[in-house]
Amino acid sequence: MAKKLTKSKQSYRVRNLYKGWCPNSGNKQWLERINAECISPEQFYNRYIKRRMPVVLTSSNTECLSGFSVRALEGIAGDCRVVVETADPESYQQFGRTDSTSRKHMKFSEFLNRMKEDELYCSTQPLPEDKHGPTRITSPHIQRFIDRGMLPDQLPLMGNMQLYQINSWIGCSEDGTSSGFHHDYHDNFYFLISGEKQFRIASPHFTSEQPTFGSKKNPNTLVHKNGLISYIGDSVREDGARRADVLRWKVRQDDANEESLKDQLEEQILDDMMNQENLATDTTPPSFCIESTAHGEYITETLRPGDMLYLPASFYHEVISFNNDQSDHHMAVNYWYYPPCSEGTFEHPYEDDFWKERWEGLAARESNRMSINRDRMRRNKLPLKFQYTDKEILRFIRKTEAKKRGSH
Repeated sequence: MAKKLTKSKQSYRVRNLYKGWCPNSGNKQWLERINAECISPEQFYNRYIKRRMPVVLTSSNTECLSGFSVRALEGIAGDCRVVVETADPESYQQFGRTDSTSRKHMKFSEFLNRMKEDELYCSTQPLPEDKHGPTRITSPHIQRFIDRGMLPDQLPLMGNMQLYQINSWIGCSEDGTSSGFHHDYHDNFYFLISGEKQFRIASPHFTSEQPTFGSKKNPNTLVHKNGLISYIGDSVREDGARRADVLRWKVRQDDANEESLKDQLEEQILDDMMNQENLATDTTPPSFCIESTAHGEYITETLRPGDMLYLPASFYHEVISFNNDQSDHHMAVNYWYYPPCSEGTFEHPYEDDFWKERWEGLAARESNRMSINRDRMRRNKLPLKFQYTDKEILRFIRKTEAKKRGSH
């Protein structure tokens, strides 16, 4: 029987299947702290990622942090364009709830010079997208730090987890600014470089007690076994992939079952349309809680430079950011990974290779695009500085001058 698109009249509710770690009721304990250099990727997966257990990692190797001064940031990536948020002086939750269309565009150097006086904050950046999501891992200014060797492009400790995005969070605050209470859709590895961050954290177990703008307006809210919150029900898998996208991928992979998969795809698309009817339509992201700050049962944890927080997908958190005695700004970098399925293993965190093949395909196309662009630049005889590094140009000039002297 064909399904009909009828508007749901169900009241607010959450179907919570979460089976992961949760602090005991009433126990506002501190998180575990471990030395990042004393645990293997497999041990980290089995103890923390698999169990959905937040943890703070520490390291004695913090010398690299001194390279992230404002002057150094400006020198390395000052000419890159960024979008920044302006603080809301009327709200305790100054940042985080505006979308990129309402933010200011400027050079990174201009932001660094104005962030204190104008109360600006540089956070997630808009990235090029296709119909499945972002087509790049990070933004140009962060890529500069990666190219310089200041940041890794992958975290070995995360083993076989698939990277989604790398972001930086830079601002200036003496009194502390709040992100508001919200959740993310990816496993978060958060590295504090300067300043101080206070996290207030609550488990997805408390989703019914922490209503968000998304769950208030959508009766199909689902909390998966691994904690991932979906506002369109089972249309999204535990790893964040839309089932319709996965079925399209399988149709291309499996000629023998193509017709059956196409029938499943049609049914899934109809389910998606029905589930999305009640999604929030205002500018506030659905992942933000209606209460602007943490309340009820939560853990408080303070990060200082060199500390790293692993936070599983959809753990609620509020982040309060400060400068400290050693720095006149605060800066953090985070790595988002697709969450593993609840039955996943260290070797195979996901039920299939959907995310792996998507990003491998994007990487191959990007490499080919850059190769084509470089060939076009050579054919059009553009200035040398667009094709070669300063060292390569200087070496060429010296060799040319030496040849001229030899010919006389």
